[in-house]
Amino acid sequence: MNTVCAIIVTFNRPDILKECLAALMTQSGLDHIHVVINSPDPHTIGVTQSFDESHFISYEVHDNPGPAGGFHHGLKWFLNQKYSFCWLMDDDVVVGENCLKQLVLCSVQHEYIYPRVVKGDGKEIVSFGWWGVLIKRDLIMRAGLPIAELFFWKEDTEYLQNRLMRVYGVAPFRCLSAVANHLHLRKKKRPSWYYYYTVRNTLYYHNYIAGYTWYRVKKTFVLFPHALFMILFREDNKLRKMRLVSIGIFHGIIGKIGKLIDPALNT
Repeated sequence: MNTVCAIIVTFNRPDILKECLAALMTQSGLDHIHVVINSPDPHTIGVTQSFDESHFISYEVHDNPGPAGGFHHGLKWFLNQKYSFCWLMDDDVVVGENCLKQLVLCSVQHEYIYPRVVKGDGKEIVSFGWWGVLIKRDLIMRAGLPIAELFFWKEDTEYLQNRLMRVYGVAPFRCLSAVANHLHLRKKKRPSWYYYYTVRNTLYYHNYIAGYTWYRVKKTFVLFPHALFMILFREDNKLRKMRLVSIGIFHGIIGKIGKLIDPALNT
């Protein structure tokens, strides 16, 4: 008998998490929900506890290990349980009616399955992320855990594309009858730490994990002028952000990763 556990990673967004959990509670075939709370926020903990029915929901609390650390911890917890499938998602994913039922039907022939992901504007996302992907236990056991030291950015690319697809040769199957809505809320201005991690991890990913193709070279070189344009013409704290871009380039080249820039101190 197939059993499914949903893993949600959340950070200081209790109202958004509430929408995510409310949708999950309507899914037939879901056996458990495990929430990785990436900050000791009492409101987020309260929302999680308010949905608990007969120990259907469990949670763990961390001091902001980033999405990379969050999914690392969540999958580590999952591997210590007995569930057949792990259903992975960010807190801003709201799954549609019967989403899980359709994904499980597709799992008869596939071990790595995505729903059809739709943004708030109605456009479909044809890419890879923590957007309701269903993965069989055996595949996770073979592939291992996401790289927690990436902290933010490229951790989903490394795990869902490089690790599962390129290293283990498992192509994802997109189940069009299953729908998930990605709220994808984003502020107009980026915090300073964002620029450090996007630059550092992009370079690290290409230099030490995936290697370079012509397409990746082009994407990497486009990243830098785009970041500079955004900082110079659309951002505040320009000097701080330029400094963190420079540090990110250096760390990405020498292969230095980890939570090296504290988001709380670099807004």
